[in-house]
Amino acid sequence: MKSKVRILVVDDEKEILRAIRRMTFEIDLEMDYLASAFEAIKAFNDNPYDIIICDIKMPDMDGIKLLTYIKDNFPTTSRIVLSGHVDGNFIFNIIKNSIAHSYMYKPWDNDKLISLLNKLKSARTIAINEDIMEVVGSIDILPIHPNTLKMIKSGYPFDEDDEKLYSILCNDPALALRFIHIANSLNAVLKPSTLSKAIKNLTKDQINKILEDYLNDKNLVLNMVESSDLQIFWSYMMNNKEIIIRLYKHLFDKAISQEYKLIALLFDIGQLMHFEYSNLLKAKEISHEKLGAAILNLWGMPSDLIECALYHNDPYNPNVTNKDLVYLIALSNYINSIFHNREIQGFDWRGILEYFGKEESDFEQIIDTLKMKVMN
Repeated sequence: MKSKVRILVVDDEKEILRAIRRMTFEIDLEMDYLASAFEAIKAFNDNPYDIIICDIKMPDMDGIKLLTYIKDNFPTTSRIVLSGHVDGNFIFNIIKNSIAHSYMYKPWDNDKLISLLNKLKSARTIAINEDIMEVVGSIDILPIHPNTLKMIKSGYPFDEDDEKLYSILCNDPALALRFIHIANSLNAVLKPSTLSKAIKNLTKDQINKILEDYLNDKNLVLNMVESSDLQIFWSYMMNNKEIIIRLYKHLFDKAISQEYKLIALLFDIGQLMHFEYSNLLKAKEISHEKLGAAILNLWGMPSDLIECALYHNDPYNPNVTNKDLVYLIALSNYINSIFHNREIQGFDWRGILEYFGKEESDFEQIIDTLKMKVMN
């Protein structure tokens, strides 16, 4: 295991390299700095880096070509653009085509750039023991449900304020994650944390370009016909979302926030990836929790969501910080397992009930109420 995450910064402006060097001096990262894309390629071929940060406009080879080369030859490397380009469609195409995972503007905010580096470092910490980055680094886009494709076809093209689009996103975690990821990358200052905000961050043209990928590529649609297990899991995942929303109301006596609704939809994305990318995972013992957490972190999702993805089956882990949310999702997942006759064995639901100040008799009532509302 490597002791430090290795980062390469590439920019032909040496004052930029000096500024980043000063900014990251006290961070526990191994940083190298080069002023040429060709030098960067040579450095990668000698000893690949974990993260690359590069400018777009450079004299010998532009950053797009460099990052495309890195993507094709070193897919486990996290790719960040640091550029003065502010054209929304230019940035949109970079992210949509997976040339880069993240985009930062010049002049940059030191705290935000350091935060991004720490998130990417964290993603690799989650993944490094099982080499998950080899898997998540090769994934550009997750496939959607066939019914989602039908709804896209029936409503295409969509407007920015189309309520039908919001409804479609609320019922397909892969498509929701795609929209959130791209919208986050377009707004480095104020990242949208809900689906409605993500839609508002995109133009009508951008929204429909995202959807065109699914309309034009049948490989981006899940094959539900040949996998009964996948059909069962999809139903399980959608029920989980509804249970979380209703259980939150019962435990906290208020409606769940839009931010937490998004977490309810996306926290188990790693399980969906397990079904779709089973060939990549055959020779590796990779848990769906770590797989989901790694890709959510790589794509810049909120820390609460990443924590729920990682610990929803291990809620008592000492690294858990948002116990209210992780315990809520863990308990919801347990209840859902009962409803589907696949009860999670050894789960300490009593400890979570005690944390929320509930009795066992309350739990029986909760299960009866939820089963009637969610499963019927």
